[in-house]
Amino acid sequence: MKFIKIFEIFAINFLIVVSQQLNLKQQCNDIKAFFTNNQIITTENKNSCCGVFEISCGADKNNVNTVKFRTFEPKIIDFTQFPAVQNIEIIATSNILFNNNQLPKLLLDPNLKELDILNSNLNVVPNDIANLMKLEKLMINDSKITSVPYFLKNLPNLKYLSIRNNTMTISLTNEMSEFKTLETLDISVNRFEEPLVLPLNLKILKMEGCRMKTLDTEMLKQLHLEYK
Repeated sequence: MKFIKIFEIFAINFLIVVSQQLNLKQQCNDIKAFFTNNQIITTENKNSCCGVFEISCGADKNNVNTVKFRTFEPKIIDFTQFPAVQNIEIIATSNILFNNNQLPKLLLDPNLKELDILNSNLNVVPNDIANLMKLEKLMINDSKITSVPYFLKNLPNLKYLSIRNNTMTISLTNEMSEFKTLETLDISVNRFEEPLVLPLNLKILKMEGCRMKTLDTEMLKQLHLEYK
């Protein structure tokens, strides 16, 4: 009787593993098909479903946790056909243009830890990003953003924010000091002017190409900055 129970447990665990592997394979195949249909760059690897630069798996190898969308030239991509994949932790896009200048909600998985948007047509930071409680890093660079996303100040894990090379002109307000967990801020190549307001826990500030001519030295003394 004891042997039968051990066998049953083994059989159940085996079926779970097989099911997870089949699910992972289906996820990868669906994503790769989306890449192919939209001429998104992908690196072929016949030996591993997730063994490519654009698609990575979690530590347990049971699900896709990273997807990177890249094209050689800026191109509009219709994400309505992108497969439903849960528990994605990293999304990155480069040269991807979005319909109606809006980031598709299906890319904003609740488990997202890193979101990198490079060279896009976004002109505002989507409000839905404020719901990503696990988000640690946000980059929206080389885009059309016109205002600082102060509404992200309550994200409990946000440590890295880059809004480099957008079209912002308004000075940073006191709301910037309310980003309690922020450690790295990149506001380079924008049109910010004085005064400069920064989070107190900031460690790295990147601001090359801004119009600021003077800095409040008393404010800087309160910070542990590495200026870049």
